[in-house]
Amino acid sequence: MTGGELARLRQQAADAQAHVDALLAQRQAPLDGAGPMPSATEVDRARAKAEVAEALVRTYERTAGRAA
Repeated sequence: MTGGELARLRQQAADAQAHVDALLAQRQAPLDGAGPMPSATEVDRARAKAEVAEALVRTYERTAGRAA
């Protein structure tokens, strides 16, 4: 894996976590005009996606460390 690919994975992980944070903020926002509230399932799926992305980054970082 190249440095560029790892950087892309890191960005995807950060984006996935930002999405989770945004969904959680929407769920906690006041209901007056805040728009539709995401379901718990949607939040759980986004959280799982973020966790997988982080796990991929950690795996590739360890793999790259062994290859060096």
